[in-house]
Amino acid sequence: MRRIEKRSGNKFVLLKKEIIILISLVVLSGIALLILSQLNLFTEAQLFAARSAVMLNFINTGLALLFFAYSKDKSNQTFLIFNLGGMVFRIFFMLTIIIILIKFLKIDIDAFILVFFIFYFSLLSYEITYFIRYKRKN
Repeated sequence: MRRIEKRSGNKFVLLKKEIIILISLVVLSGIALLILSQLNLFTEAQLFAARSAVMLNFINTGLALLFFAYSKDKSNQTFLIFNLGGMVFRIFFMLTIIIILIKFLKIDIDAFILVFFIFYFSLLSYEITYFIRYKRKN
């Protein structure tokens, strides 16, 4: 009960800072890709693949943070449904988008896989540190 009284009543208070950080990372990634495209270091197909991989990973991380923010003060059953069920949902969501990108849009697979895994593991470590920071605060 004490933990609930400390908060300002909004379950997304801690999440606001994380969303600002994610949006900043998206903007910085977009600027980096824009600079690379202006330098003609990569083909247009490689840049499209990189942009697709970056956006897919940011959507994945945003969904993880939203599911956690919604379920963190709920019952154990609701928490598990939203977080473990959310993981399954996010995996199938990403798999569906990856299949669509590879089969129908004919993107550069090598560039997509490289950038996808770099951002996936980077943002996964970001998610884990977010959960650890939340646990330490409460």
